[in-house]
Amino acid sequence: MDIFETFDKKLKTFMDITENDLFLQNCALNKVKEYIKNTANIKEIPEGLDYVVIDRAIGEFLLFKKGTGTLELSNIDLDAVFSSIQEGDTRVDLGYGKGTQTPEQRLDDLINYLITYGEKEILGYRRLRW
Repeated sequence: MDIFETFDKKLKTFMDITENDLFLQNCALNKVKEYIKNTANIKEIPEGLDYVVIDRAIGEFLLFKKGTGTLELSNIDLDAVFSSIQEGDTRVDLGYGKGTQTPEQRLDDLINYLITYGEKEILGYRRLRW
């Protein structure tokens, strides 16, 4: 299974995707791939970063959809995604404050986490520029 198929399947696990979303999916995936290539100064994405590419692309896709006003919060089950994430000494609680945060604020927290996910892993593949 290639990276786009994995990205598509993972995205479909928590929201409905239409045929019209294919363009935005490709844009999000390409944006993340180019960011990683430029940051790490590499020509190809190593297999070890596939999961970082997928999660970041999902975040970019959600950000694109939200920015264009085509993202319907009712189609996303934020409770089903996850309630908290911990990476190193950083912790993001998406379930925390369910009563005080609006669904849009919780979605913003999720998007922010996803588009910044895996920075240390990316830097682990970094090469020097000459």
